[in-house]
Amino acid sequence: MTSKLELVRKKGSMRERLIVALDVDTLEQATDLVRQLAGEVGMFKIGKQLFTHAGPQAVRQIQELGGEIFLDLKFHDIPNTVAKAAIEATRLGVKMFNVHASGSLEMMHQLRGADRSDHIEWPPAVAEI
Repeated sequence: MTSKLELVRKKGSMRERLIVALDVDTLEQATDLVRQLAGEVGMFKIGKQLFTHAGPQAVRQIQELGGEIFLDLKFHDIPNTVAKAAIEATRLGVKMFNVHASGSLEMMHQLRGADRSDHIEWPPAVAEI
């Protein structure tokens, strides 16, 4: 017999569902956090602060330590620019990125139809308003 708890529990382990924000000043601080939490947390959020400080190196270094990446840069620009940025984020191997839905329906359509001729696997995009 299945318990009520089992019926409402989300699939996946707690590790798979946790995302920790790496809202720190340096890449060294971020990697220290990842080393401490990697056994308990599956995904780490790299936002504008860390990405501006360390760039794509932050993504690569966290991945090397075994962490998956939510790239929280809130893409919002002209449609072509957002589509190209999304392709580059995907090439970095991030598991999730976000876009601002307020950027226009055209931006969302162009993102969805972006040329991925190199057959990169598209991660889920999180739309924000």
